Parts: sequence; structure tokens; C-alpha cells
Amino acid sequence: MNFIIKHFSELSTTELYEILKTRFEIFVTEQECIYQDLDDKDQDAIHVFCFNDVGRVAGCLRVFWKDHDEAAGVAQIGRVVTLEHGKGIGGQMLHEGVRVATEQLKAKEIYLEA
Repeated sequence: MNFIIKHFSELSTTELYEILKTRFEIFVTEQECIYQDLDDKDQDAIHVFCFNDVGRVAGCLRVFWKDHDEAAGVAQIGRVVTLEHGKGIGGQMLHEGVRVATEQLKAKEIYLEA
């Protein structure tokens, strides 16, 4: 699986659209979780995602500083979602999220909300 790792500011409009479309499809349509998905945390996050063979985002998550407090050293991984279940995408993606938190953000701790 080839994961793409980009800060929000680096995402193309197509990538952002596909990430949001996948999150909506799984969280709202499939899981019937009605909540405010667009919470102003995406803009400060590093997004980890991959595409499937038909150009859909097959899985995505975001990594950011918990409570917007870099000094505390706690990174948060959230909005973990996979469009294609049972293929191991979620586990691989979580490993990438942890790698991003530890290597790119240099997080001392990781808080997982998924």
C-alpha cells in the first residue's frame, strides 16, 4: 500500500475532496455517526491517506498536536477511516500515523482517537 503523507496546506483540492468524501461515507452514511466532522483541526494536521484502483481514498487519518499544544509533546491521531474493510489498510495506516507522529512531529506521547 502506498500512503501519501501531506500537511493540509499541501493537499490538492481533489485529494481533500476525496478524503472528506470517504470520511462522510463511512462515518455518516455507514456508521450513522452524526457529528461535526469539519472541526478546524484538519488545517493543522498531517494527513495520511491512500487511493484504491478506481481513484477513491481507500483509507485516511490525520495527525496533529493534541489541544493545539506542541509544547506538551502529545500528538493525536484521529479520523481513522477505511473505505475497504478486511484488507489490512487500517493497521498499515495506523503504523504510518505513529511513524509520522514520532519522526515528523517528534511527539513524546501519542493519543489515539479512532
